[in-house]
Formats: sequence, structure tokens, C-alpha cells
Amino acid sequence: MRSVFLVLLGVLFVGCSSAGDGGDGGDDPRLGEAGVGRDMAEAGDATVPDATPSTDDSATPTDSFVEDVPRLVDGPVALDTAVSDAAQDGQAPDVDAPDAWAGGPYLTVAGTFNEWDLAAADARLAGDGNAFAGEVELPFGEIELKFAVDGAWDVNYGAGDEAAHAPRSSGLLADGPNIRVAVPVAGRWRFEVDVAEERFALTFAGEASAAQQALLDGIEAGVAPDIEAPVVAGGDVVFFSPVLAGIGADFQDWEAAAMVPTGGEMVYAPRALEPASLYHYKLIEGDVWHDDPRNPHVAWDSIERPGLGDFNSVVYTEGYIDEIGRLERFRFASETLGNTRDVFVWLSPRWIEGDASAPALYVHDGNESITRGHFDLALHQAYEAQLIAPIAVVFIALADQDLRFAEYTYSEAGGLADEYADAVALELVPIIEARYPRIEAHPDWRGITGASLGGLVSFHAAWRHPAVWHRIGGQSSSFFWADNEMISRWGDGELREGLRFYLDSGSPADNHDVTVLMVDALRDRGYLDLRHVVDEGAVHDWIPWGERFGAAVAWLFPR
Repeated sequence: MRSVFLVLLGVLFVGCSSAGDGGDGGDDPRLGEAGVGRDMAEAGDATVPDATPSTDDSATPTDSFVEDVPRLVDGPVALDTAVSDAAQDGQAPDVDAPDAWAGGPYLTVAGTFNEWDLAAADARLAGDGNAFAGEVELPFGEIELKFAVDGAWDVNYGAGDEAAHAPRSSGLLADGPNIRVAVPVAGRWRFEVDVAEERFALTFAGEASAAQQALLDGIEAGVAPDIEAPVVAGGDVVFFSPVLAGIGADFQDWEAAAMVPTGGEMVYAPRALEPASLYHYKLIEGDVWHDDPRNPHVAWDSIERPGLGDFNSVVYTEGYIDEIGRLERFRFASETLGNTRDVFVWLSPRWIEGDASAPALYVHDGNESITRGHFDLALHQAYEAQLIAPIAVVFIALADQDLRFAEYTYSEAGGLADEYADAVALELVPIIEARYPRIEAHPDWRGITGASLGGLVSFHAAWRHPAVWHRIGGQSSSFFWADNEMISRWGDGELREGLRFYLDSGSPADNHDVTVLMVDALRDRGYLDLRHVVDEGAVHDWIPWGERFGAAVAWLFPR
């Protein structure tokens, strides 16, 4: 399937703000100057022009996408009047000009991609004097080009005034500014040029992967494809957005940069990055910086905020070997609860390369566990210290922070702990085990844990679904709830086989007393596969929970 379009970099656009720290924007706009196009200087002897490609990717926002590209010469290169007239009607000029250019045998496509070489035989377009066509090998990324008539710069065509408006084809202008193209897929491209109509079009004629073809189709239609973003081929990466947006990333020092318009709502940005590497980025809409909703790979953006934290999107170029673990996010819609939430899954290093069975641990307060408790960092450290084996840790965020009290409690009006426990055990667990087939679908390989009320609801869920959970944890758990009912439930209820427990708290406060009561009740009932940790002086907060989390995982799922 072939996709037809031309994408010009005439004016790249985005309203954005300073991003020196990769944050969520600020009050000071950080917009670059308009990119400088390089025009062909007068070259009657057909020498290679001074046409160094522009390196400034930034641009001033505009509503029209149209730019007057500055020239490198003092003024426009004058053509003979008859030649200029002929350029308007496609007729050969009746003057002593280069061999009847409109009836000449070919055009040459020359530009930054072939060092402006007019002698390049593989860049010639054959034609009948008005219409020319041919295939040319184009590299990935941003290039500049022009059409030269009969192998000389005496008569040439550059970008027309309306070039930036038409993604599928573009206007031409005799001796116009360089045509600036953002090539999303390297390979053979077919040029079709009509000098009479003063237009040309580009059609990809090479081989493309399914993702690349979807991208090409999306650029042609001006509508973002429904695929995972970005599109990666080796170190060639194409970022895209379904709406007007810019991009900020570590590979450009978190400077805000415009993305390329397509003529529709979609914008995109090709970037040649190093293979076998990891990069962080965010999309920018107005003054708001946010992660890419089409990219499941995320990482905390390292900006301390009260409450919930934010994430960068992460791109892995081909050949990257994961040595630190990776975090993936997807949206989980629960029929039982009637709401939708983020779920973050931490996969231990080299998870993709392995195939051995692995356990899964489910953790409540999924966003705060990562952005405030840094549980993912604790996992990396535990894995590096060889305390834990390969594992998937499922961080379950709340659909709304205001629902935390309801979903993690029971026995009072509005308590939804039963529904929450059912949603996790009966809806989410099957989704996770289908999504990550390395996870062993057995209760001995499943764990559930949380902090504070998250510890309370973990013990509630394990009691309610004994065939699902055999590894149960709680940090500074709120076992005082409903007059210590959870302690009585486990201490007086039926003894269940094959369970392993982890409990911790700070001291002297931090729910220490009720944690000790639960430990004693479990041991008295016969649950001896249990570890209890007292962190003297630790307070009821995410940082100490994160510091103890690695040891908790190591106990629940020993190496």
C-alpha cells in the first residue's frame, strides 16, 4: 500500500513553555526563532550551491503555518522575463536560455540528502516537458531539496506560497525557497512533478512495517493512527500526536520543539536517535506538559509534588537491553466498580528476553507508591542485590483519590472494599495474566500488599478470595478499623494452608500496636510462615514504606 503526501517544515508550530526540568510548564514561554531556509544562490555554471541544512528545530507559533523563508542572497535571483513567463504556462521560452527547459528531458531532485549533487543519476525525474516522475532514495528525518531543470540551477523550482498547507502535494515556485521535508520512513520515494500546474507530490514506494504504514496513512489523512506511539525502526523514531502539540525530551535538553503539521489535526516529529538506548519525553499542549497517552512505557518525572506525581513517556530504541526494569501503564475499566483507573506494571530487568515463570505482586495506591514511595526504585535495588528473582509488580492506582477511603474500607456506609477486592481478583488478575504470559497463574505465585488502609484491604481481599492470594503483606496497616475486626477475623477464623505473611510498621506510633496484635493473632492461630519488621522511629509516610518495600518483596517471593 502506498501513502501519498508531502510534509513541509515551513512553519512548525506549538504553544509551549520552559522545560528545563522536564516539568509541567511554567509562566515563561520558551519559543525558538523561526527556522532559516537555505535558498539556492545563482549558479549559472551548475556548481553545488551553498546550502547547509538548517539545524534550528524551533519555531514561533503561528496560525497560518506560512513562513517567508529568509534568503542567503541579497535579493531574488532574477530570471529572464521570457523564462519567468514560461514558468507560468509551461511553454518553452523564446530566448537564448538553457536548452528549452520546459521541453527538457529531465528534472533533478537535489538537496541536503545528496549534497546538492546535480549529477546524481538516481535523482533524475524523466518527463515530457510538463510532467516528470521518478523514484529517489530519501533518508529518514528533516531534509531540504529543490528541483533543477536539465541538470543546472539556471532554472529551478522551490517551495510555493501554499506549500505548508498541503500535506499530500505542494505548490512550486520558480527560484523559490528550499522545500523542507520531514521524511518519516527512509527508503524509495516517488516524486510526481507538474511544472504546468506548479505542483508536486511524494509517494512512499518502499517497504514499510505495519506500524510505519499506519503512520504513513495517518500523515496522509491528517489523523493520528490508532497504534502504539512512537514508531521505532532502529534508532529512527517518529513521535506523533492526534492534536496540535510540541515535544520536549532529554535528547534535546528538554527544550520545547515544534512538531510537523500534516494538514489535519495530527502532528509528528521524526528524530534520529542512538540505537539501543532509552529516552524520556513529554508532549506539550499550550503550556501543559504531559506524558504520551499512546505510549505505555512511562517513568516518574522526578519532580516532587504534593499528592499524585506525573510521568514522562519512555522510548526504547531497537537493541536496548533493559538492566533497570521497566514500567508500563494501561487503563483498567472495572465493571464491578463502574470506573476506570491507571494500572502500572513494573517488570524486572530482562523480562522481555526471559521466558521462565514469574510471580506477580499487586500493590494498592499505585500512583503514590511510585511517585512518593519510589517502590520501583526499591525493586531495582533489591533485584540488583539479588534479593528477588524476576517478578511483575502491579501498582493499582485509584480512579479518583477521593475514592480511597471508600474502596479500602468496609463495615460502614459507603464502604466498597468487597467490590474493590472482587474487581482486583476477578477482573484485573485475568487481564494481567493474559497480558504477561510469564506470570504463573497460581495462588502461590500471587501476592497482594499495601500501606495503611492499603494493608487493611489486602488482608480483606485475601480472606475474601482465598483461591487467588497466598502471599499477603501489609505496611503500617490500619488494623484498628471496625474495632480491630480484621485481627479477630484472621485470629478466630478457619486456618488456611499455604499462606505466607509480611507485616511491618514504625515505632512507637505508625499503627505499631495493632500490627503487633495482628502478628500475635496470626501466630496463635497457626500461621507461622510470617515475618514481622519493626522500624524504630519510622513515621507513617511513603518514604519509610518505600525503604522497607524491597525486603517485603524478598520475603513474600524469595529468590
